[in-house]
Amino acid sequence: MPLVKPTIGQTAWGATLNTALDHLDTNALKVSTRGTIVAAAADIDLVLSDAGTMIRVEKDENNYNQQFRVPPNATVAFPIGTVITFVTIDATIEMREVAEEATSTRSNIYGEGHGTGTNYMGFSGTGVTRLIKIGTNDWIFAGNNIWYD
Repeated sequence: MPLVKPTIGQTAWGATLNTALDHLDTNALKVSTRGTIVAAAADIDLVLSDAGTMIRVEKDENNYNQQFRVPPNATVAFPIGTVITFVTIDATIEMREVAEEATSTRSNIYGEGHGTGTNYMGFSGTGVTRLIKIGTNDWIFAGNNIWYD
């Protein structure tokens, strides 16, 4: 079943999001070489080989959160339009920026349904979310029930 493209008023990142959705409609996801991640592992910095993959995260016995850190473009140059899919099984995942002093060069993470980026977004439960690169240092974390702090 094809994905339904949203009508987005912000054309610059809307076009990128639609390109990413077109890619998902026509290409199978690769399973991440990371294997299944049991939440509470050390923070995980995303790397170029994560692009276009599906990362599965399951909860551990203590219900810890799993943090994924999004590096700035100067450190890891993901192409604009990169999609990383997260399949979460009864767990909590968090997307954070890799700490940088200069706000102009750090990764900005925007949550679907939230107007501004807080550089800290999350999802709890069972479901599918996607991290999509929409600009040089801009990402959107998309899916149902995205929350931010």
